[in-house]
Amino acid sequence: MTGGFLYHRRLAEKLPDFGFELEFLSFPEWRFPCPAAALPWILGRLMRARPAAVIVDSLIAAYFSPLTLWKRPFVGIVHQAPGGIDHGPWRTAIQSYLDRFVYRRAEALIACSGWLAETLSDFNGRIVVAEPGCESLDRSGGRFDLRGGRQDAILSVANWQPVKGLESLLEAFSCLPEELATLHLVGDRRLETDYGRAIWERVSQPDLESRVVVHGCIEPAALGSYYSSADLFALASKGETYGSVYAEALSAGLPIVGWKTGNLPHLIDHEVDGLLVDFGRVEELADSLRRLCVDPTLRGAMSQRALARASNLPSWTDTTRKVLEALNVGA
Repeated sequence: MTGGFLYHRRLAEKLPDFGFELEFLSFPEWRFPCPAAALPWILGRLMRARPAAVIVDSLIAAYFSPLTLWKRPFVGIVHQAPGGIDHGPWRTAIQSYLDRFVYRRAEALIACSGWLAETLSDFNGRIVVAEPGCESLDRSGGRFDLRGGRQDAILSVANWQPVKGLESLLEAFSCLPEELATLHLVGDRRLETDYGRAIWERVSQPDLESRVVVHGCIEPAALGSYYSSADLFALASKGETYGSVYAEALSAGLPIVGWKTGNLPHLIDHEVDGLLVDFGRVEELADSLRRLCVDPTLRGAMSQRALARASNLPSWTDTTRKVLEALNVGA
């Protein structure tokens, strides 16, 4: 499940506490731009429902663009920059134009981070930042051995998509001495067939096959035990608009290694609760992994500061209040 889908699920769970319900109207999962054919059905549902507010998700903003002529006020909720993520050049160009068209006509925009809000400021003058809530991880499953006979266990949680930068993480990890750490990959590897195949082939190479463990998708209830059992968290994502899995790692007290891109410098404090590296410098990424693996004192200090940082992150109740503020329907 992506961070955006989790965001909406948690909103749907929390809004009844404030006297509201969230009803989803979904476009069909057809190849771009075919989902726009569902617009008459979407419009009909909206006219019959007469909702107190309409929220347009950034994933379907381009399809919604003709409905801006309907003159019904709406608010955009944005989890990605205009144009989407990892699309080809022609789709990115078209979708970016349509996204901007919609964002300019919204009553307000809800951005999932302050960093993203800054990138949207040219399109709309009213932007409310509503960061995802940081919830306590279920650790009822306890701890288990992830080290596999090595000194440390490194956890990475991400779906296998190009934006997650798994190829860079694997190259950095391959530079570490074999006895130093075991790397555990958690996430759906079926979303991007070609990319997933390339990552699987790299993991299967002799220098990695015995020390990289691929878990695939796991139940959310079990994820807390993986965080609890790891020594540090690493993900070379190329540009997170927020970075929910990094926040999860903080809440588990895991020091973090990643690129200094997107919202990460706002979420992770370099040399305090993690180590951030300039994008593309794989050798420095490897050095950061090695540094945390060989220095348990540093790792322990960063772990305590990660927990302190997580304690100041918003809850889903806080997030819901911010969303209602943007909708101007009261909290």
